[in-house]
Amino acid sequence: MHETPMRTLARSVTYRVSAWLLTLGLTYWWTGELGKSTGFSSLLHLILSADYYVHERLWLKVRWGRSSLEGAQKPGLEPTPSRPVMKLQTTEI
Repeated sequence: MHETPMRTLARSVTYRVSAWLLTLGLTYWWTGELGKSTGFSSLLHLILSADYYVHERLWLKVRWGRSSLEGAQKPGLEPTPSRPVMKLQTTEI
């Protein structure tokens, strides 16, 4: 499967927003100060967002654990001359 950098970025942002809210809530509970909690949570998650993006892009370069049959739904069911791919025909009404 190919994942575009934009998809990785979108996944990173949505994950970080939820994690930021959790961190904000916990640090506010701990400190009781919204300003300090917001600053700490924001800086932490900016750093972690960059780390996550780089980590995911590097893992996309690792071949270990990937199937060479990209696009096949289940191993062993790939198209062969004796088992061709069936395509549905559609007609417009």
